[in-house]
Amino acid sequence: MRTRSLILVFVLAIIGQIRPIAATVQVANTNGYTLSYELNRDRTRVTWTITAESSGVTWAGVGFGGNNMLNIDMVLGHLNGSNIEAMDAWSTGWIFPTEDDTTNISNVTGNKTGDVLTVSFERALDTGDSSQDYVIPLDTQFDIIWAYGNTYGSIHSTRGTTSITVATPASAISDNGFTLDYTIKSDNTEITWNVIAPTTGWLSLAFGDSGSDIVYGSVSGATVTVMDAKAGSPNPVDDTTQNIVGTPTGSESGGNTTISFVRMVDTGDATDDMVIPLDMTFKLTYMYSSNNSDTVDYSNATTGNVNFRIHSNPNISGTTQLFSTTGYTVSYTLNSEFTGATWVIMSTGKWAGVGFGGTTMTNTDMAYGTLTAGVPVIKDTKASGHGVPADDTTNNFTNIMGAALTDGNIVLVFDRMFNTGDKTGDFIVPTNTAFDIVWAFGDTFGSQHSNTNRGTSSVTVATPPVRSAISDSGFTLSYTIKSDNTEITWMVTAPTTGWLSLAFGENPSDIVYGSVNGSTVTVMDAKSGSPNPVDDTTQNFVGTPTGSESGGNTTITFVRMANTGDSTDDMVLPLDTVFKLTYMYSSNNSDTVDYNNANSTTVNFKVHSNPNVTGTTQLFSTTGYTASYKLNDDATGATWVITSTGKWAGLGFGAQIMTGTDMAYGTITDGAPVVKDTKASGRQVPTDDTVDNFTNIMGTTLTGGGIVLVFDRMFETGDTTDDYMIPVNTAFDIVWAFGDTFGVEHNNSSRGTSSVSITTPAVSAVSQNGFMLSYTIKADNTEITWKVTAPTTGWVSLAFGDTGSDVIYGSVSGSTVTVKDAKSGSPNPVDDTTQNIVGTPTGSESGGTTMITFVRMVDTGDSTDDMVIPLNQSFKLTYMYSSNNSDTVDYTNAMKKIINFKIHSNPNITGTTELFSTTGFTASYKLSSDSTSATWVITTTASWAGLGFGAQIMTNTDMAYGTIKDGAPMVQDAKATGHAIPKKDTVNDFSNIMGTALTGGGIVLVFDRKLNTGDNDGDFVIPLNTSFDIAWAFGDTFDTKHSSRGGSTAMVKSADYQPVMIVRSEGSKTIGTNHSIAWKLYENDTIKFTFIAPTAGWVGLGFGSSSGMAGADFYYVNNGALVDAKGTANDTPVVDSKQHGSDFSVSTSNSVTTMSFTRELDTGDDDDYTFVPGNEVPALWAYGDTTTFGNHGTANRGLTSFTLIEKAYSAGSATFPSGAPSGLGLKFRGYDPDGTDDDVIVFEFTAPTTGWLGIGFGVSGTMVGGDIIYYGKPGDNEAIQLVDNKASANSAPTKDTTQDGMLLKYTSGTNTSMVKFARKFNTGDADDYTIQKTGDLSIIWAYGTGSTFTYHGTSTRGSVSLSVGVQDDGGSSSSTYLFLPYLLVFLLPILTTFFP
Repeated sequence: MRTRSLILVFVLAIIGQIRPIAATVQVANTNGYTLSYELNRDRTRVTWTITAESSGVTWAGVGFGGNNMLNIDMVLGHLNGSNIEAMDAWSTGWIFPTEDDTTNISNVTGNKTGDVLTVSFERALDTGDSSQDYVIPLDTQFDIIWAYGNTYGSIHSTRGTTSITVATPASAISDNGFTLDYTIKSDNTEITWNVIAPTTGWLSLAFGDSGSDIVYGSVSGATVTVMDAKAGSPNPVDDTTQNIVGTPTGSESGGNTTISFVRMVDTGDATDDMVIPLDMTFKLTYMYSSNNSDTVDYSNATTGNVNFRIHSNPNISGTTQLFSTTGYTVSYTLNSEFTGATWVIMSTGKWAGVGFGGTTMTNTDMAYGTLTAGVPVIKDTKASGHGVPADDTTNNFTNIMGAALTDGNIVLVFDRMFNTGDKTGDFIVPTNTAFDIVWAFGDTFGSQHSNTNRGTSSVTVATPPVRSAISDSGFTLSYTIKSDNTEITWMVTAPTTGWLSLAFGENPSDIVYGSVNGSTVTVMDAKSGSPNPVDDTTQNFVGTPTGSESGGNTTITFVRMANTGDSTDDMVLPLDTVFKLTYMYSSNNSDTVDYNNANSTTVNFKVHSNPNVTGTTQLFSTTGYTASYKLNDDATGATWVITSTGKWAGLGFGAQIMTGTDMAYGTITDGAPVVKDTKASGRQVPTDDTVDNFTNIMGTTLTGGGIVLVFDRMFETGDTTDDYMIPVNTAFDIVWAFGDTFGVEHNNSSRGTSSVSITTPAVSAVSQNGFMLSYTIKADNTEITWKVTAPTTGWVSLAFGDTGSDVIYGSVSGSTVTVKDAKSGSPNPVDDTTQNIVGTPTGSESGGTTMITFVRMVDTGDSTDDMVIPLNQSFKLTYMYSSNNSDTVDYTNAMKKIINFKIHSNPNITGTTELFSTTGFTASYKLSSDSTSATWVITTTASWAGLGFGAQIMTNTDMAYGTIKDGAPMVQDAKATGHAIPKKDTVNDFSNIMGTALTGGGIVLVFDRKLNTGDNDGDFVIPLNTSFDIAWAFGDTFDTKHSSRGGSTAMVKSADYQPVMIVRSEGSKTIGTNHSIAWKLYENDTIKFTFIAPTAGWVGLGFGSSSGMAGADFYYVNNGALVDAKGTANDTPVVDSKQHGSDFSVSTSNSVTTMSFTRELDTGDDDDYTFVPGNEVPALWAYGDTTTFGNHGTANRGLTSFTLIEKAYSAGSATFPSGAPSGLGLKFRGYDPDGTDDDVIVFEFTAPTTGWLGIGFGVSGTMVGGDIIYYGKPGDNEAIQLVDNKASANSAPTKDTTQDGMLLKYTSGTNTSMVKFARKFNTGDADDYTIQKTGDLSIIWAYGTGSTFTYHGTSTRGSVSLSVGVQDDGGSSSSTYLFLPYLLVFLLPILTTFFP
């Protein structure tokens, strides 16, 4: 028997009948935890359900896309009182996750019943939040973590990890000859099942997890038998009631059995039959005879299990037919805002499409869909002719549904906005205006329709009227809005001398009613009652309403806030959004509100807000009129804002008279803004253009008088017939006018002309309409490489400066590239006498474009003809290219654009100090004079780079992250959240950003940042003269993953910084005249060598071999550079892949060369020799006659050795008892560095942790009075550092005013760390313990799990005693391992861990 493994496990709920619920995935070792999911109809969203069963459980969570807490997308659900809440979160490690900036979960539900907590939430597979949300794949295994606990915000009680798959349920089966499909009746009551099995025997379908609801059948000759049954043992048992609709059909042919039968979705037989769930996943088991018998025998069967889904007919209600013909209908249902629709296509074909905005298939915006294996597929496409339409880059369809119907039709349903915002791929569907469609359908998806199954039509999408004012049978309503959009003034007139009212919302519970009685105006804020309104407790009117009665009419004016703050009684009036408004008034002239005697009407209403466009630039202003603009992102157009004290206003482009002028002309009509794209024909009303090139029209009437009109218009609309092409950075003329009555001429004082200009910000690159311009600059800022691409096969030119007199033009003809240095002429440029192009220009022609690259000096020295290109400041640049593809320059046949351009120079910051360097990346800094800030310089060979402060990994790390974007430097103050794109900090603490792209490759980024920015939420406090961690990364494409990254330690050093250099061993070895080796070995585990040799050529010094070069660690000077290499037997040493020499210097005088360098005792490099203090070092030397490394000959080389004798007069180590944690170590050495009594002692403490660690002096068994030095972070945002403290109690010690510890070295490995520091025996500080040079020294020790200094716990601290005055390797023999409960050091909470 062939069986399939189930990916999902299903749970049955018995509620009067057998009903399936969502498919459930149970993780391994669940211990009471269950995770289930259900895909939505269009397979873009998932509903997840978590259950956790445990005594006291209050929260449960799931993490997507990983198997631990580091950098993982999480959702945490918890009980808050009696409610279930959920948080969309991001975990950065083993601490409580933080809430995402954007919440991408919805429909949170759940409950707590007994010991069972249930949390459900919905989220998209791809939320679009690439930095914090995991993209959940379909049909692909991925990792999850899970946990639950009793206290939300603290550590879990149970957790685990597993791998799961979100499987796409099948809606058809095709498996080794077995096929299954279905159709559904249009009212979704009956399903027709079509089954084919590779047998001439029986076949069956079983529905549900238990498979207890069965239909089986067989064909014998002309007899088709289909039975409704339930599960038996071992074979099914026929139901008492057979619920098969009609007569099944079937046949046998070619060894196959085919059966079709119909059954109700709900047969009504709750005892035997399952209600087939629609649009939900359920388990379906299919079986058929493996021995061709018509007698059902499950022991001789082939079996398969699938997760199945029936797609119902969506039956969208309230649709309006757009178009219909034989075999095809398309209709729509408007959304509530009338900004888009649900579109429904029904066809007798197997596929169907509708195209918006065209009469042919060429470049038409198409919806094109089918049912594939029972699943609706609808694509947002662009038709390119009679071929298959190509998918759009952006899919703007949502909520895709559909079904194959029993009557032979297919139904396809999708949502699409009228204006999708996709200017490249989508047509803007107009409302209440005719537009063209194309339609087609066919029998094979991906194949062409027949000639009769396609066509075109002109259609209209009708929207109900939306009012922004009312004038109806004597009732009028209008409003004005305060400029800050907080208050609305309502003006109501009703044809009654009784009451009137306004009710807001779909089910109008928020009511304002009022009446006028003589001079008394009564207006009340109320809510709906039965049958009449009930006054609110709080009356939310601004000021005093006014009103009057006259001529049988009542007029009332009142002011109310858009948001009164009264969430109990008042609706927040939506601005720029359609809402229902019901107006009523007395039909019997009574002032007593009586809804039974009222005239009532409900309308769709919209209050238009003041757009309050920010960041505008004034174009022109005069009394009563102002025009301003705000450039769009690429400075190709603008949002235009006109304000006027009149009732209408106009702005004309490109002329100082009204005749033939391109005009924007608008007003507020019935409360709604109207702005028309027109052509003025004199003093008459302008006429509408054939093509309207205005979009995003907004505006309103302001309280206090005046109007605001806003619209978007491109500078170059492409409408050469009616529109003026607005230039930028060049003066042009405008006309303006305003008046009191729209359509009536202005008066003479309300119109005028002016000359204006639109200034675009300086750009450092151009990419517009096929023209592209970029540059790189030489590192010394002397040469600029220009790269120009133009959509022509003719000439191109650049002109520099306000007058454009300095010109470069060029063309490509075959393999010949011509570039000329010229000056402006009349009308065309004239070649300069001196051609100041550097090198040979390059170029090419391809696909109708010309590309030219040339180099010119910033300052050519030709002051007569050439402009000195200004760096880091804006200048005018004019680019032009041939409009007729001619190589002969002709400015009368040219495309021309003037822009403001800026060249960013290489900042070349002098006096910097290197912070860190590796191949392809260098970071350096220059401290400010007060050492509180620094200028930071990053150089990389890549296109972007990042530098992180305070950590060596990307988790929660403070980052500087930048690139050169469009020729300009961009450096972001950000926080890295893992390997995703860093997120910008709320507060930007970078200033003076500079940088450029360098000729030859690479970029330079420069910014200023304070060491302590004061931003505790986002920024690390960079310490002075103290080692701290950094992370670095760089890559080729900004906002994508790095190509290289790493971590290191670094130090920002003040000008007076002097490193602590305690000499542990020093000496020299004389080899001959002017020939010696000297060394100094320091307590920071570095050693400095000085080698002197009698030569003016190269010199070399090696270690680790007593027999020759083979295998020796060899350092030599080659042409002034130090090289770290590995010696070979008889050949040139092999250069190490990692170079470990630093502080290198070399000098030659009187044919004697001196070389010095420093390196670590143990570099960790297998190619390097490890120096051990006290041991003998085998050494070798060599030198040559030339500065280039070469053969030394037989006389200029030799072997020697020396011993690293220790200088300490006292040394020892502690012995820890057997009960202490393994991995502890404590050593000391005493020194007299300068022959005085100012002796120092060096401590070396090792502990099994990667967190903080420290020791204290002068106490045992208690912290009280202890002089404590630890290495760690005093606070979360501070640097890891050595801190000298005083403890006055068994609690957190206090940092000393004077810091007397001197950090020598810190290392960290796998669960181990070592800190080495020095201090004087007697520091002279009253807060410090004076260490005696003889006798026993009591020491307490402790360590923690994290870098931040917090409570260590009871098992990671103790005490030990050292005998200081003894020179040996044994140290103290006295030690105590403390478990004393009263030693609650630093009474701080243990760091909460989460999912460790």
